[in-house]
Amino acid sequence: MVANSRPDGHTLMMGSNGSLVGNVLTQANLPYDPFRQLQPIGLCAVLPMVVAVRADHPAQTVQQLVAMAKARPGAISCGTAGIGSSNHLALALFDAASGAGITHVPYRGSGPMMPDLLAGNVSCLMEQISGALPLVREGRLRLLALTAEQRSALVPELPTLIESGYDGAVLFSYNGLCAPTGTPDAVIQRLSALLPECLATPALHERMTGLGVELARPPQTTPAYFAAFLRVDLERTRRAVQLAGIRPE
Repeated sequence: MVANSRPDGHTLMMGSNGSLVGNVLTQANLPYDPFRQLQPIGLCAVLPMVVAVRADHPAQTVQQLVAMAKARPGAISCGTAGIGSSNHLALALFDAASGAGITHVPYRGSGPMMPDLLAGNVSCLMEQISGALPLVREGRLRLLALTAEQRSALVPELPTLIESGYDGAVLFSYNGLCAPTGTPDAVIQRLSALLPECLATPALHERMTGLGVELARPPQTTPAYFAAFLRVDLERTRRAVQLAGIRPE
């Protein structure tokens, strides 16, 4: 385990929102403490989620979807990748902010969700943008809103949930680089300085941006920024976990 590795800069962890924040709040006996045993190096990438419906769904906007849900309590359902997943937590924040009363339908991972949506078994999905874009390009899916703090350059016409009037409905996936606590500061700073160069590699940049991944740029790639980012996400995720009624197991 990276958290228990020698802090010499040779063993690093590419952490996600789940391993760095979500597990702390949803697992009772987590064998590591990311806030004590890991040292942030820099944010690498952000992957927003989207509220998506079938292309023939009557809702043209997220406000229309909310209105439909309020008009028929319990009739609008939303698929996620499972209880406690980032999708589920994003849905909890959206539902609380909108008061829509959307019925949560948890799946075992993202794979089964899309076929069920296309078959009409659920009304909408909360899904990572990378999983939704291919079907949008095929004309089979419509995106209604983005869960990030700002719009995506890949779909600049798509509003965020905040823009749509649902304050606090922000939660997204991300990845960042960490080292074991105790790693010399000079090593941390050197790795952080190299991070933007690595992320700007043409092949990586082209591949990731094509999937809707937003690669980090300075100062997002600095230890100070990533540490503050994680603290904010911890509180945001804590609220989502409480709203979703999830208890650590």
